[in-house]
Amino acid sequence: VTGAQAPDWLEHSGLTLDSQGFAVVDVFHRSTSHQHVFAAGDAASHMDLGIPGNSAYALRADPALSKNLRAVAAGIAPRTPTPPHKTLNLLSCSGRSAIASWGKWSAQGRWVWWLKNCIDRGFIKRYRAK
Repeated sequence: VTGAQAPDWLEHSGLTLDSQGFAVVDVFHRSTSHQHVFAAGDAASHMDLGIPGNSAYALRADPALSKNLRAVAAGIAPRTPTPPHKTLNLLSCSGRSAIASWGKWSAQGRWVWWLKNCIDRGFIKRYRAK
């Protein structure tokens, strides 16, 4: 299993970075060193929230980040987003099997792989160039 890796360009960006090279952001997804810069997903580290840097949280940052960008552009104070307390995590294994975890609950098997495959294909279809 591999974790997220910060983009190389962040190293020379001048932004405050954490020990793994991710931009340190506040609860509004703003850089702690450059208030006009916003970041989320595989570029950001929420030192204040203590949430994991995984795709489940990164995807859920999109609506809050979008609203806060529009708010700041309109001269309105950003709002604090509320990250989910638990997320569905899916890890594909060999032989069309997968592992799922949701809070303290976990499962594995072919049906989990099928679920992951459906979610992944839906995600790709949603963002594919038209």
